[in-house]
Amino acid sequence: MSSSAPLDAKQPGVTISLTPPPSPVSFGSGYIVKEDCTLEIRCQDRDFREALVTDENGSQVFTLQGKAPLASWSVRRSLKDASGNPVWDLHHNQSKLNQWSVDDPQGKELCTIKNDVPGRDKITAMQARVGSDMGEVTISMQSFDHAGTRTVFEVEGATIAELHLMENNDLSFLKWRGLARSVWKVRMAGGVDMALILALAFCRAEVSHAWRR
Repeated sequence: MSSSAPLDAKQPGVTISLTPPPSPVSFGSGYIVKEDCTLEIRCQDRDFREALVTDENGSQVFTLQGKAPLASWSVRRSLKDASGNPVWDLHHNQSKLNQWSVDDPQGKELCTIKNDVPGRDKITAMQARVGSDMGEVTISMQSFDHAGTRTVFEVEGATIAELHLMENNDLSFLKWRGLARSVWKVRMAGGVDMALILALAFCRAEVSHAWRR
């Protein structure tokens, strides 16, 4: 089913129908989703030095690791699969905090992401540009609030993924309660590149963390 309803009609509590992208959108990573699936993202700290991605059964699918604060001016983080194979590196573009680049393990740029979309709120609206065999494809990300409680990912008007903020824990409680800084659920349609959607989801989570520091 196509998700053709306007964004303001997609209210909390209403399940949004996900649709495979009308145009191929992929890193060529080999992590294409065969059918609709849901992943959980646990961001362990506010600086994104450690995060865990699991499937619906709680099995580890990916890990995200970054350098210590100030060790990298571009805040570089690396995603690895469950076998430890590198998938991509995410970093700020020329140290600009509102722009990111995603590179493959060899350093080739795969995607650029920004949250300064003209005419849109810089916190709730983001945009990604991904190269493909058919030319550049744009993915629009729109949140319903600054915290990113609910964010939809769209390509040519089709909703291909949806991100939900499940936990947004107070910084002062993290250490002694053993809590993650934030926990997210991401739903994605069949035919979507899982690695690509995770890169976009981590950028949205970072914006949420920065807004609530």
